[in-house]
Amino acid sequence: MISVKKVAYALTLSASVVAPVMSATAFAATAASEQQATSNLVKQLSGMQSLSANFEQTTKATNNTRASKNKGLTAQHMNQTFKGVMKVERPGKFFWETTSPSKQTIATTGKTVWIYDPDLQQAVRQNLDDQVANTPALLLS
Repeated sequence: MISVKKVAYALTLSASVVAPVMSATAFAATAASEQQATSNLVKQLSGMQSLSANFEQTTKATNNTRASKNKGLTAQHMNQTFKGVMKVERPGKFFWETTSPSKQTIATTGKTVWIYDPDLQQAVRQNLDDQVANTPALLLS
């Protein structure tokens, strides 16, 4: 069963993929504090109503297995390239679908997360909790 932590990880990854593209100027000023940079990013993203992007994410194995566990990566996810599409629509809608190496879909309307894995013929419905509610990806949705 896919946990909320994995959903949070996927949502965080989407923020790390999109944020550099959308917020280059937010982090341009080296003297700006972290708080100011965050404020600038939120301000830039506030005008965004929707976003879609294709992504390619490569995970690499490290010699430090403890660090890998802390990042939520399992052995099956090491040294793999994931490809897919992500879509965000305000308020609160998020869609993340991997197409390679296997298909999986994660979608939310803001209160509930749906995770569908066709290989397992399984759909999981989970409520968003405080853990997921504090992920950087929510800046996008």
